[in-house]
Amino acid sequence: IMERVENDKVSGFKIKYNGVYSFIPDNAIIRSKTKKSPHSFVGKSLPVKVLNIDKEKKKVYFSHIEAIDDLKKDFLSKVEIGDTYDGTVVGISENSVRVDLGGKVKCLIPNKELAWGHVCNPADYVSKGDSIKVAVISIDQEKQCVMLSRKQCIEDPWLSVSKDFKEEDQVIGVVR
Repeated sequence: IMERVENDKVSGFKIKYNGVYSFIPDNAIIRSKTKKSPHSFVGKSLPVKVLNIDKEKKKVYFSHIEAIDDLKKDFLSKVEIGDTYDGTVVGISENSVRVDLGGKVKCLIPNKELAWGHVCNPADYVSKGDSIKVAVISIDQEKQCVMLSRKQCIEDPWLSVSKDFKEEDQVIGVVR
């Protein structure tokens, strides 16, 4: 279920589901490492899972955390090594690029899988928000992490070297 957060209360969030106001306890919402303010969720749609229906009090309780866990399990049960996806770059660090494939699972491209050449700075190859094609190279079910490769989805430049150059050709290049 995807529901829109109506407002935040002292100990959680009120959402409206099928015309009925419901509640998500504060500890049932996943917050990113940036420690987002509770107010940042107001007006946004979140995946939620029904925890409890109290007919006497006419209340429904939801959990965002359990919904995310279910999304992760579902994604991990379907993904296979060699699968290709269109993803969105959501983070760039010194050693890897984080990609969103929509499954709420940590998906990373290590530098060595970003391009065919040596990658010192991943930001030279991709930017946050870029759409990129990636291939799954490993899956860690326990850590809920998928390792990806961008270079497997782009042409290997060595395959075209024999077309572009012949032995004894003289060319000008840049030393890096």
